[in-house]
Amino acid sequence: MSNDDLAEFAALVRKAGSAPMIDLTRCMGERWPTRRETVTLRDFSRVYAPWYETADGRETSYDDPHGRPLSIDRAAQVFRSLSHKDRFDYPIEQLSKGAIPATILPAYKLPRSNLLLLDGNHRTVAIAHLKLSVPVDLIVCDGPMEESALWDLKYWIDKV
Repeated sequence: MSNDDLAEFAALVRKAGSAPMIDLTRCMGERWPTRRETVTLRDFSRVYAPWYETADGRETSYDDPHGRPLSIDRAAQVFRSLSHKDRFDYPIEQLSKGAIPATILPAYKLPRSNLLLLDGNHRTVAIAHLKLSVPVDLIVCDGPMEESALWDLKYWIDKV
């Protein structure tokens, strides 16, 4: 981990508006490990968006005890049924025209080498939907698996 990676992770989270999800004060103070990782199509089954579905495939809220997290692979299959489906139009249009975003996205390490994207979910689902061989560069935070560290973890720890 470099100091630059941790600082860049924090800046990406703040810019994305994801800061309320994660305790950045604690992250920076305790110097949670961060690392860079590049994921591609073959990895999208272990990369998750902060979206959920029921066993029968209906979108549900994060606090549904029967909700299952959506991997990027799965989200690429069902995105047209999601309540925010219009937010996929622009990245799909841009990627279809060959506009490849050169961005680094923040992610949080989950159990069993899974990752939770903290930003760039619509763009990454668009890449998966179009089956593009585009690398997605991440700065992954390996923080504690505690709800107090990242509030969404309450709904992830036993589900992925």
